[in-house]
Amino acid sequence: MKKLGLSVLLAENCPKNSQCFENKAKNKRLVVPPLNEMFELCDAVPKSECTGSGKSSAITMFVKSSDDKWNSSLELILDGDLITEENGNEVKLESVSLSRKNFSYKKIDGSAVSRKHNSVYLPANIILLCH
Repeated sequence: MKKLGLSVLLAENCPKNSQCFENKAKNKRLVVPPLNEMFELCDAVPKSECTGSGKSSAITMFVKSSDDKWNSSLELILDGDLITEENGNEVKLESVSLSRKNFSYKKIDGSAVSRKHNSVYLPANIILLCH
């Protein structure tokens, strides 16, 4: 862990049953999920900084770029896959880029997809009107 500079164990922004680590600069994260368990990529970074529906099945590293995108690729995961869904089918990915309004990925076949979102997911607030 010292070489990567990852030393802080995270309790928040960490997928269920996983262990997550972050460096002091808060621009690198490492997610260690239970063996063979998939996790949502957006569960591993701050919710306000992610949109999209990617998943990983292995120990995954994320690196935050200077333009505030969280990036990961097959080079940054151990013995697993990066996956998303297109038209109900699972698609394996070579790399992903997550940000507040954009989910971009490169498929194994080399083709790239960018999905822009105008709003970030926010939990619904219940409003009670009294008269």
